[in-house]
Amino acid sequence: MDPASAPTGSSGSADTLPTARSDRGLPFSLLLGILTGLMLLALARQPLLDVDLYWHIRAGQELLDGVAANRVGQTWSFAPDPLPWVTTQWLAEVLFALLHRVGGWDALIAFRTLTTAAVLAILARATLARRPVVLAAIPYLVAGASAVAVANERPQQVTLIAAALLGAVLRRGLVEGRLPRWWVFLPSMVLWANLHGGWVLGPAVLGLVGLARMFDHGVREPVAWRAFMLAAGSLVAGILTPAGIGGVTAVTRFSDAAAAISEWAPTAPMSDIGYLTVAMLLAIGIAWARPGAVPRSEVLVTLVLLLLAWSAWRYVTPALLLMAPLVAHRLMLAFPRIGERPEPSWSRPAGVAAAGALLMAGVLTIPTREPLPTAEWPIGLAQQIAELEPGQDVLNDYNTAGIVLFFGGQDSRVGIDGRTDRYGAQYIADYIDLTDLKGDWKALLDELDPTSALLEEDSPLAYYLTESQGWSVAGQESGFTLLVKPT
Repeated sequence: MDPASAPTGSSGSADTLPTARSDRGLPFSLLLGILTGLMLLALARQPLLDVDLYWHIRAGQELLDGVAANRVGQTWSFAPDPLPWVTTQWLAEVLFALLHRVGGWDALIAFRTLTTAAVLAILARATLARRPVVLAAIPYLVAGASAVAVANERPQQVTLIAAALLGAVLRRGLVEGRLPRWWVFLPSMVLWANLHGGWVLGPAVLGLVGLARMFDHGVREPVAWRAFMLAAGSLVAGILTPAGIGGVTAVTRFSDAAAAISEWAPTAPMSDIGYLTVAMLLAIGIAWARPGAVPRSEVLVTLVLLLLAWSAWRYVTPALLLMAPLVAHRLMLAFPRIGERPEPSWSRPAGVAAAGALLMAGVLTIPTREPLPTAEWPIGLAQQIAELEPGQDVLNDYNTAGIVLFFGGQDSRVGIDGRTDRYGAQYIADYIDLTDLKGDWKALLDELDPTSALLEEDSPLAYYLTESQGWSVAGQESGFTLLVKPT
């Protein structure tokens, strides 16, 4: 993850086109800087966005209290026969707990905003540097808008930063035969693997570089074999975590278990975030249509990344961040005359200053906003659970688990939470069927035997519990209802 690495292959670069100095062009960099700053300002004004944040903080608190990584969260759930589970993002959870302890909820919103700013800064460096801004702004805005759209208080923010860095690694590996220094890349992989499970992108990208180089230059291509060796080293570095070898297979286990959850479902190209993948494909497709040879490796890499983006909603943004520098490079080669009239010399510094000023304004105004999303999530109802008889077994909606675990009392347990690889695909599917009264839902309800429930008001299960089982309504908030089992 070192975009400034020394070359290990050919040293020529096709990125830089000589341009004459002129102040007659439009200040595209200034306009782009203002737009970037406005996106970050709007992001800083949002309350907490990730509903799983609360159980991540609780996990971090347990780790800080000396609980081993393989014992974190053992008392959180009353689901039968849980699978062995070790947190794969323990370092990020410790960071979240420390941020909350020192700066409260505002510190987590600042984390979300500043890490997104880091993603955009790295992306700008990888796409806009030494290129006509009017061209490179297309992939920058597509990938940047995606990064802002999915930004939240999750360990995944680390993977988005790393994906922006890997985008530069991917382009340089394909175009220039340059790979990152191993003594920088491998320690970075160890750190990344302890922060988030998305670290598998590192060896995957290097393997893709090696395959693509062989596609163009044959099986004896030295850069390809160096890429494969670095990818293998990355896999070894990635198991230096409390999860060990399980960290390598965690993504597969997680994806399989989360198949019934919307953010892990295949991405529809004609959807809100799917449109961004189509826009990126159109940009590089138009560039390919221009006269001139297009390397087969570039087509291969583009198709692989598009398939990644369309395989699951969660993969769209990392895929676009990886694609953006390559698309910017191809657009510059396809439309060389657009760079003949450069923008004013003051435009880029002014754009950076404008983005920084708007970012700082957003961060400084964080304390003026209500940080908790009380209008969207039933935080008040979760606090009511803490006032009920101790040791509540809460039949919860999937998305409210973190709220119950954090606000509902330390001895309350949930039927399911965001640790999908702890529960497995079958239990998650059965649990979702239970809330909709489908399949063998009655048997699972009897087995769980909850004492209270926090469900959506219009949930079929909520209707059944109140109308057929005599459960009482203890409160309603934000479209959710708190039900208590009759004693």
